[in-house]
Amino acid sequence: MARRDPNKFEVKGNPSVWVRIYRHGREGESKDALWHYVFWRDGKRYRGSTGKLDHSEAQAEARREVEKVINTAPHTASPLTLSQAVALYLAAKWPNVEPSNRSHVDAKNRLEAFAEDRGNDTSISVLDMNGARDLVSAYLDKRKASVSAVTVHNDRRAISGLFTWLIEKRRVPFTDNPARRKLLSGLPIAKPAIRPTLPDSALQDFIEATRGSDVYPAVVLGLAIGMRPRAAARLKWQDVDFDNAVLQVKDKTGSRPRPLSKWAVAELQALHTKRNPKPEDGLLAMHPDTVFHEFKKVRDGKGLPATATLQALRRKFVQTLWQNGVEPQKVARIAGNSVGVIAKYYAELDAEHCRKEVELLDFSPTTASQTASPKAKKKRQKAS
Repeated sequence: MARRDPNKFEVKGNPSVWVRIYRHGREGESKDALWHYVFWRDGKRYRGSTGKLDHSEAQAEARREVEKVINTAPHTASPLTLSQAVALYLAAKWPNVEPSNRSHVDAKNRLEAFAEDRGNDTSISVLDMNGARDLVSAYLDKRKASVSAVTVHNDRRAISGLFTWLIEKRRVPFTDNPARRKLLSGLPIAKPAIRPTLPDSALQDFIEATRGSDVYPAVVLGLAIGMRPRAAARLKWQDVDFDNAVLQVKDKTGSRPRPLSKWAVAELQALHTKRNPKPEDGLLAMHPDTVFHEFKKVRDGKGLPATATLQALRRKFVQTLWQNGVEPQKVARIAGNSVGVIAKYYAELDAEHCRKEVELLDFSPTTASQTASPKAKKKRQKAS
């Protein structure tokens, strides 16, 4: 591993600035022993003396010089109100968006509520960093008095996305995000609750009610490999290898195979035989953004309870494997998540389920002798 240069450090921002401090002479020799700094910002080089002999004091002074440049950096902002900023950001991030796009609808609702509460005509192009942070902080403080911690967390994330875009487009006179969590105090900690999975009796009703419908492949893949509904809607029939019981899944890391159970293969094979689709046809024959809407129509038409959701199938998949002793790494690999995410959001493991594991914690002399390696046993016998 390369050794870190103690005289080079990063001042985080958008973009971050790397600073190097140096000196020409040795301490006690001359004024050249003072630490100097040099950094680049927007193609321009800045350098000067920190006026400090101490290394840590010189770093702090150099950091202040960088922040001074950042906070006074020129920008190309024309007068811009908060409501205008929201509209521009939404149009830029979601061009040609479908009306049912949940990400767009969620961001739109949160940001428009923020703008309305703080004043649609509030000019943000003239706000400094402190003013923008106060604007965000006041809104979130007001929200946390009436909504859950998770909602406040999601509000902050949406506002942070807005300011990230404004900073990138140089529409505001600052370069640090005023909605960064570290800059805001008093925010509640969002602890997502693990929602209960469906009992087996309700699950069978779920399967029977959706079998044969356009959304049924999402039901099968949700239970079989924990696939998210939108991801299932992006799959083609050519991605299913019935002979080898494998599904080719495309994600951020590329295409990789996931194993299918005999039950999943049989269910998909029956649907394939009934429909006789072309290889390039989609498994769900619908746009990813309309999956939940189409599923709701099926659920309501069949009289299923509101707790019967497509997300519940992913939880059922994870919990079934987890509670039957499958290693967390394998569960996470199939589901396409990290072990930490699986444990945090999907796996509900009570202490009562860990009796087998607890029995391993037996440190009595007899047990220690039985579990010791042959080499350790031989060594113990010689000592006695």
